[in-house]
Amino acid sequence: MAPHPPIASRATLLACLCGFVYLLIAGSFRFEYAQSWFAHHVLMADAMLHGQLAVRDEAFAGVLARAEKDADDRFELLDRTQLSTERDAFRRERLERTVLQDWSPHEGRRYGYWAPLTPVVMIPFVWALGLDVSDALVSCLAGALNVGLFYALLRRADRAGVCTLDEGACTGLTLLFAFGTVHFYLACAGLVWFAAQVFATGAILAAMIAALPERNRARDAALAGTFFGLAILGRNIALLLGLFFVAAMWTRSADEPDRARAFRRRMAAFAAPVLVALCIQLAYNAARFGSLWNDGLAIQIQTTGDPLLRERYAAHGLFNLRYVAENLRVYFANFHLPRDATGRLTYDPIGQSLFLVTPPVLFAFLAWRNRTPFTRALVLGVVPFVAALLCYFASGYAQTYWRLRSTPFHMRV
Repeated sequence: MAPHPPIASRATLLACLCGFVYLLIAGSFRFEYAQSWFAHHVLMADAMLHGQLAVRDEAFAGVLARAEKDADDRFELLDRTQLSTERDAFRRERLERTVLQDWSPHEGRRYGYWAPLTPVVMIPFVWALGLDVSDALVSCLAGALNVGLFYALLRRADRAGVCTLDEGACTGLTLLFAFGTVHFYLACAGLVWFAAQVFATGAILAAMIAALPERNRARDAALAGTFFGLAILGRNIALLLGLFFVAAMWTRSADEPDRARAFRRRMAAFAAPVLVALCIQLAYNAARFGSLWNDGLAIQIQTTGDPLLRERYAAHGLFNLRYVAENLRVYFANFHLPRDATGRLTYDPIGQSLFLVTPPVLFAFLAWRNRTPFTRALVLGVVPFVAALLCYFASGYAQTYWRLRSTPFHMRV
């Protein structure tokens, strides 16, 4: 049997190849990278560079001025009587749907409601390239890194003996992740919501790699906890994936003479950096909104959020069992592909079925027949996370026409 290629070299090769495709798509096949109208993390990174958490007025003014000019240019292209009142209304609606949307205003200042990881990662790019840096460019680079991490995770799982995967399976599954899942879209789009997802995914993958060492050591558990803490600081809801690490460490402690003691030691090492991350998030909340428990999401929904989501939040709150039926339909049963104004098939902005976006995921049901303790650990991680999403007030709704037109696939419209 041929030896496996080194993990690092093959992961790097796959990351570079997939990253090239991401950069090609995001750069409109000309490697030209514009900043989207939802580059909120860039403004937050700039604020941090200047020693504050609220967006600087002068930095936002520049973005707002460019958005106003863009709105006026778009209005000029419309086939209508160009009255000044129409122009003002068009500009106002355009701005409310782009640069003014999804902020959390508090005490006369503008804050982002997202966790701090993504703007922190953006800091060196803003420092080096300035406020005009393309969020899509940065997301492509992070997305390419995720591809390499995904391959490394599969190879690590095989070497750790928790599942059996040959080289062909590792490479094939990595390419499926890169181009056959929503990660492809997220990495190419940039945009504030998708960028946070891409960075959090990278941290989760790194945490899983660290949680599956060939030799079980407390320092590996601590490293896994550190990356998992970073994932929480990327997307707070990632905390609900934590049962995977608990189950994985219990499974990996099976060969220890004193299994319970070994498990407790590793869990303590894992939990310590996670608690630090939670404290950082609480401190970040307090520094922005004066409360440990206020992350700004409720403020955003009720002030600069989409009107439809605002109505749903007012009626039933952030999490409610009333949302389950609709979310189940969207996540798993929505195969509807509408047509755009030109008659071409496009995606449903409400969201698409997982089985439509990634049909091979159906094989997971067959894999359950040969389940292992590692499979059960994966399920324990996924179920609480999915359960929370099913009760969430938004299913991934694109929210506005302008959001759809802000993706790289519509960048020139």
